[in-house]
Amino acid sequence: MCQVALVDHFTEFLALPGNLHFAETNLALKGLSRQPAQILLILLLAARPACAQGGHPTPPPPPPGAKSVKCTGRPIPQLEDITAKTGITFKHTSDPAKRYIVESMSRGVVLFDYDRDGWLDIYFTNAPSVEMAIKCQKARGALYHNNRDGTFTDVTAKSGLTSSCFAMGRAVGDLFNDGNVDVVIGDIDGAPMILKNHGVPGRHWISFELAGTKSNRLAIGARVKVIAGGMTQTDEIHSGGSYLSQNDLRLHFGLGAATKVERVEIRWLSGKMDTLTGLSADQFHYILEGSGVVPAGRIRPNPPAKAGPSAQIVPASSPSARQK
Repeated sequence: MCQVALVDHFTEFLALPGNLHFAETNLALKGLSRQPAQILLILLLAARPACAQGGHPTPPPPPPGAKSVKCTGRPIPQLEDITAKTGITFKHTSDPAKRYIVESMSRGVVLFDYDRDGWLDIYFTNAPSVEMAIKCQKARGALYHNNRDGTFTDVTAKSGLTSSCFAMGRAVGDLFNDGNVDVVIGDIDGAPMILKNHGVPGRHWISFELAGTKSNRLAIGARVKVIAGGMTQTDEIHSGGSYLSQNDLRLHFGLGAATKVERVEIRWLSGKMDTLTGLSADQFHYILEGSGVVPAGRIRPNPPAKAGPSAQIVPASSPSARQK
């Protein structure tokens, strides 16, 4: 019979040069035996065979009179599989050939600059097969560091990300407002796993929270270009993310040794572009479409107004109601 622990499991590990390390917090139940019902739940989620996915149904024919346009003469980009050249060897435990849906789906990929050097790193989430889950086994993900030359190095063990989970969804964001991007992984078999990023001392960053006026309020679709320290980075505000997950809507950029940003270009969904210069590093900047940098209060919703005294309902038969 499997046993699970109840207290917060909090471990910190040293990682790459520069004292980068993550703290891993995994909340679980304590002192309780894993009941057969929990295993049954996993099996119920996996009840439909993966082969049932089959393929997409044939779309219906277009309505009468519908116009069709053929795109001809346009260049087709060529894609080359360079996985072997990058040094990435991680393989998901899940596989399309597995029997059940829950074990046939990939568990997701996280792209984020965890060491603030301006280059995106990769974290692969993972989950066990149904056979492993029945034996109370989980699967471990993997963190790959971007070597800035088209290759990646597996730094999972060095960063302390050694705990396994049953990953189902993930989100990234600066949870503690310290300039480091953290990771939250949904665990189908327990509480979410929070990977706190302790960063690298001496590395700088800048973060932007945007609000649209002519564009949508949350600035979804806005694209931000940052030029600093001889490097140009571009990112875009997206809604959603992984399964049942939402990433931080603020855009975070690692700046390495740069302490100032020479130029920022924001292209809003309305088509308008704002340009900012000379922004300081290691700060959160609040941008209102068409107004540039503003105080945080100008782009955040006002707190709800305090409710006034309750209105009194006067019965129609009362003397005061008859006088009115």
